[in-house]
Amino acid sequence: MRLKKYFLFASISMLLGACDVGKPQYPSRDAALPVEPTISSDGKLLVVLDRTGQETPRLRIKWLDREEPWLEVAAPKYASSIRFGLTGYNLLLTHARPGPKGASQLSRWDASNPTKPSEILFEGTHIEFPVEVKPGQVLVRMCPQPPGEKACDRGHGLVWALIQDKQASPIKETLGMLPLGTPNVVADGFFWSLDRVLSAPTPAKPNPTQIISYGFPGKEAPQLDVSVLDSKTGRMKCDQKIHRCLINYLTDERINGQTYVYGFKILNGANTCVLSEIKGYQDYFSVTPDGRAAVMSLSRVSEEPRHVVVLRFTPGQCEPTSIQHIQFKESSK
Repeated sequence: MRLKKYFLFASISMLLGACDVGKPQYPSRDAALPVEPTISSDGKLLVVLDRTGQETPRLRIKWLDREEPWLEVAAPKYASSIRFGLTGYNLLLTHARPGPKGASQLSRWDASNPTKPSEILFEGTHIEFPVEVKPGQVLVRMCPQPPGEKACDRGHGLVWALIQDKQASPIKETLGMLPLGTPNVVADGFFWSLDRVLSAPTPAKPNPTQIISYGFPGKEAPQLDVSVLDSKTGRMKCDQKIHRCLINYLTDERINGQTYVYGFKILNGANTCVLSEIKGYQDYFSVTPDGRAAVMSLSRVSEEPRHVVVLRFTPGQCEPTSIQHIQFKESSK
């Protein structure tokens, strides 16, 4: 059994295209490392990436409709981001590849069949934060220059681009204004909500922008009602029709009088409901394209181990129909 597990672990590492890229080995601090969860569109398959950007990142997979333990598999070296596609169990994954500095690739892998080889969708420079716009088309952040060029060093010169048929079409308007992380995607474009707590008004920034949005080629940038985003608002993640949005916000609670405590609320059309039982520190959270499920990583404070929270929703109802807290098995070294 141990031999079989080792073979699976090694095989998946090769199938996903693990890279031999020169980077220092980071110290192991699994308990406090951020984890990035993503859930399939049907809400049945959960995948979590941790140790991102390191030589030994890790993918953990769990079927939520089966009484089965977590399956841990090897991820490509320096894997940086994951995201399920619009349908099925195809997982989009970005990671470094052999070559000059910044060389990376976007892969698609069937997470329901771990031994099946992955498919390379695009090879380029500094590719991250994939999200499927429509079948066969993926939005990513990337550097338009060849690997090894200095144009995108230290994050400068990055753009968002549409990947299709192994070709990249950069959205030129995004050059120079690039919030961190995966954007919300809607029919005509994509947007981020800024963390109002971190961008509160100052003499230098009297009126901070609440939403940054861009249109797809030939489309207008999405327009949103931002009246609900007050000075305690953090980030907002929505489904592709903006029918349901999940927002984290700064509560009035503090741990030991100092550490901030974030909570969550949901916008469902004209309705708002607060998730009073979910509070603490979150690395990542997202809503499925149809708004029927959401997933987040959660811990009491940033220095403590994370677990995953899955929320399920019924169309037309603001409050979740279920909230599931999912713990990890003990970390393997």
